Amino acid sequence: MTTSTKLHMNSRTAIVGGIVSSIQQHQINGKQAVWLEIPNKNPAQQPTYVTLLIGTEHQITTGQVLGVKGFFDSVEFSGQNNSTFTVTVIDVTEILVYGGNSWISINSATIAGNVGTVDVANGWINFSVATTKSKKLDNGQWDNQTVWLKCSIKEDKATPPQKGDVVCFDGALKAESYTDRNGNAVNSVSFFVNKFIVNKPKSSANAAQQPQSNAQSYQPAPQQQYAPASQQQYAPASQQAYQYRK
Repeated sequence: MTTSTKLHMNSRTAIVGGIVSSIQQHQINGKQAVWLEIPNKNPAQQPTYVTLLIGTEHQITTGQVLGVKGFFDSVEFSGQNNSTFTVTVIDVTEILVYGGNSWISINSATIAGNVGTVDVANGWINFSVATTKSKKLDNGQWDNQTVWLKCSIKEDKATPPQKGDVVCFDGALKAESYTDRNGNAVNSVSFFVNKFIVNKPKSSANAAQQPQSNAQSYQPAPQQQYAPASQQQYAPASQQAYQYRK
């Protein structure tokens, strides 16, 4: 008799560094909302913008150079025409402030979770990953919520995963800005995958018996070559203003 073990992995860790481009006037979940500009190591390429949630005990100012560690989270905002939309942010747990004329560009993510949708097009594998965040309620119970993350890897680097597969990878953030159908300016964060490991459920008839892994050596994410499914025109995130929906 063969018994199967349900494999569960969960990670949504971020380590990023860059320059504070702006600070929102409102707070989100009791924290300051800070736009961080992550410079591209190639000056000819556009930077990546991401929203950080930083505790109010930290005195953050525009122009500061920060290195932070945290977790990706999804935050719902109120938009135009009574609409709502979701933005991926980094909830900061550790922070380092650089002084003087420092320059820093750090862009690293470690993601593990279960595959949702999968789409293969134009030489890219685009897929969503469900990760879990847990919050302890006042009554002692735990509230588990799903955080969905959008990911892409070049088709020649991996076999496309299937829905339900457990994946683990490291990669880099890529931000796009676009206007949705309700006229909201949305800053969308997705992930360019560097290294990729897949574990398929044993209950699947076609499941591989061993995890699949990419044998190529690690290479920094070439953001200038990133080609996600959406081809919306980039706009600096600092030009956008969101209203947090409680």
